[in-house]
Amino acid sequence: MIDHIVEGLNKNLAGKKVTVTLAQDAKDVLVEAGYDPRLGARPMRRVVQRAVESTVAKKLLSGDLQPGETLELAGVDISGLLDKKKKADQLALTDS
Repeated sequence: MIDHIVEGLNKNLAGKKVTVTLAQDAKDVLVEAGYDPRLGARPMRRVVQRAVESTVAKKLLSGDLQPGETLELAGVDISGLLDKKKKADQLALTDS
């Protein structure tokens, strides 16, 4: 499932000439964070959007990712991104 989602992301990024690859441990982290048998693939897609797509967008906008480059993400990268998002969400709830 993760491979299918990343394949779609890479198709969308083809115009920018950018590719995303995930190490196996990164895929494992995404599957663990997004797996919910009751809801199907929707949570998995959201996790990929939060962790991978937002990272690609930030790197493109900042110039850290240039056309022709490949962004390689490892499990530690994905875990860190998901932890930051989780903490931000918790802070937003406590501020409300």
